[in-house]
Amino acid sequence: MRYDRFDMTLHATVDELMQLVEHQIGDRPAPADWDDAGVTIAGTVHPAVAQITRIATLPRRVTAIERFDIEPAATVHVGWDERGRAVLTTVTGDAVVITATRLELLPALLAQKLRIGEPVAPDAPTERELVMTTAGAIDTAIASIAEHGSARDALSMLGSFVGAWRVTGGWSGRPVDRTLTVLDAGPRGLWSVEVLSDAPHPSDACEVVLRPIGHHDAIALVGDVVTGRTSCRRRMR
Repeated sequence: MRYDRFDMTLHATVDELMQLVEHQIGDRPAPADWDDAGVTIAGTVHPAVAQITRIATLPRRVTAIERFDIEPAATVHVGWDERGRAVLTTVTGDAVVITATRLELLPALLAQKLRIGEPVAPDAPTERELVMTTAGAIDTAIASIAEHGSARDALSMLGSFVGAWRVTGGWSGRPVDRTLTVLDAGPRGLWSVEVLSDAPHPSDACEVVLRPIGHHDAIALVGDVVTGRTSCRRRMR
């Protein structure tokens, strides 16, 4: 385990993170090598490390972001507190990387994580029509993207999808209250997935709408989930 004070990032394994939390609540002493790793100062947890772990483990609101593509999957968790301090926690296998940031800086950081770059094609969602499909077709497309890097047959009306991501968020200690799924159709742009059902677990046959969205719309929708804003009326899958 080590703390990089220039990047304000803590690198640890899951077991090391649990050991750090247990040390902070007084259940076990700090290993001697933590001083050399920047985690402690003379046996006392570095103030920045204490803040990072506190927000990561006890956030006011927590959001999980999954990106589906050909690369190894890494889930990003976003947590923030009442003072606007935030952390990005990336878990890949047993490796945990926690980076400190501020709530107002999250849009740019999450756009980078989700690869929501400036569009290659004209970013004009108003020129694209809504597409009706089913929840089962969406799940098939996401599974194909995760396994093969694209989905050519599941949603043939839009051509090949090259990426997808799903964002879920909820207040600490409460159930998930927001879910957002976005599909990336490359030159055909970004599409949000809206479920036309109030059922908590829609069936594969449930109708959904693919709504064309722009680059800035995608970032704003992610922000709604992260902050708990309720500007979106329809429930996302």
